[in-house]
Amino acid sequence: MMTHENLNLLPKSLRIFYISLLSVICCESPIKKNPLAQMEERKNLSHIRTPDIIKDRIEPDNITIGQKIYNQYCLACHQSNGMGASGRFPPLKATDWVTGDKKRLVHLILNGMEGEIEVNGEIYNGLMPQHSFLNDDQVANVLTYIRTSFGNKASSLSAEEVKRFRKLNIK
Repeated sequence: MMTHENLNLLPKSLRIFYISLLSVICCESPIKKNPLAQMEERKNLSHIRTPDIIKDRIEPDNITIGQKIYNQYCLACHQSNGMGASGRFPPLKATDWVTGDKKRLVHLILNGMEGEIEVNGEIYNGLMPQHSFLNDDQVANVLTYIRTSFGNKASSLSAEEVKRFRKLNIK
């Protein structure tokens, strides 16, 4: 039987081997663990969990339907403050494109836009996807949110107006 006393009688290379072997046998080796098992262990740590929409307040209680739609379809490009991204995505704040003609704005949401657009003296050249899959209430809610947020003081839009503009199919 090998003990720490007679371990010293072995050549240095064998001592290193036995010590390494003992450390692998006695201690848990991270090398031996399956990466998937390690991932499962990490997921079960108390500080890593799936967010709870109510407890973690992912969206506040007072969020409007229009803001929810904006967060889902518009926020990635136009940002949470409506300022967009210079040269890529135009701002929604203090622009006639938002606060002006309602028909033009509904047309833009329903049909999208590709190519150059001038907003507040700056040229933007990009692509806005069409959102014709949104129903009239959803379009009215998101446009009302945009027209009354980010410092904008424009009037709201009704689902009836959106329905009328949709029928006109202005292109």
